[in-house]
Amino acid sequence: MFTEIVKYLDFSSGHIELKNVLLFFRKKKRIHQDEVIRFIHTSIDIPEGDINLILKDLVRREKAELSNSIFSFKSFHVEQEIESFKNELINEILSIQNINSAIIKKSKFKVEDDKIFIDINSIKLNYRKYIIALQRIGFLSYNEKYSLLEVKNIQLASKLLERPIKKLTIDQFHKIEELKSILGDLAEDFVLEYEKKKLENYDKSPKKISQVDVGAGYDIISYNHDGSLRHIEVKGIHSSKSFHWSKNEVNASIRLNETYFIYCVGFEKLKPTKIIRIINDPYKDIFKEKKFKYESTGDFIVRI
Repeated sequence: MFTEIVKYLDFSSGHIELKNVLLFFRKKKRIHQDEVIRFIHTSIDIPEGDINLILKDLVRREKAELSNSIFSFKSFHVEQEIESFKNELINEILSIQNINSAIIKKSKFKVEDDKIFIDINSIKLNYRKYIIALQRIGFLSYNEKYSLLEVKNIQLASKLLERPIKKLTIDQFHKIEELKSILGDLAEDFVLEYEKKKLENYDKSPKKISQVDVGAGYDIISYNHDGSLRHIEVKGIHSSKSFHWSKNEVNASIRLNETYFIYCVGFEKLKPTKIIRIINDPYKDIFKEKKFKYESTGDFIVRI
């Protein structure tokens, strides 16, 4: 019944079934391997193969352990496990070249009202099952207003927005650039609130300067607890796990050295959720000590 190989593409259930099974395991704590399916099927309608996939995923990420035919479950946050499972599923889908090409590179999409929509008719029939899988887990939803599939997942959205601009109309280009700007503003506001909370017991307050001094090379001026300055450049991090670093920003990092920081903000469903990395004195870390890989495109693409 149980192996360590996890093939997320075989998962055929939806968000609700995934959540209910995880809730069952979290509550059960311990259960014999041979009793898992019988106990779950008393209350949850889910294929046996999907139950095994969820178990394998939990074991792989050390949230569960199988010893002497007994599954033991550690304490875990159900919503976090759901997101982790979904992300593994979409990563597996997008890692297969022909599926990635059909859904991301060759599909028709548009941006309306700060939302991204895929025309399902632009995807070949033999790839529609993956669209259905993405709908079941909530990464896509049917939008009646436009009769299109609305993209609900930041990884899918980012992949679509990374497509070459030459394939888009001028109107699409402007809408995409506007959405990128909105996401950038959301990330900056998220960091600003983070800094405000950090300094709430100190006589200092961070300021967002990106809209008044676009050439500064950073977005926010904040402070350390000792009152010294902190110049913060904010980068939204999406599926590519990288950020664009302009020459102007690099020069600011050289000039400001240890007072210059890059805050990398993670997104889920087009919303900033957490600061996933803070890089202090990034010029030193990236170019001198080579702690991060990068490539030059005139400016720089830095991978975290």
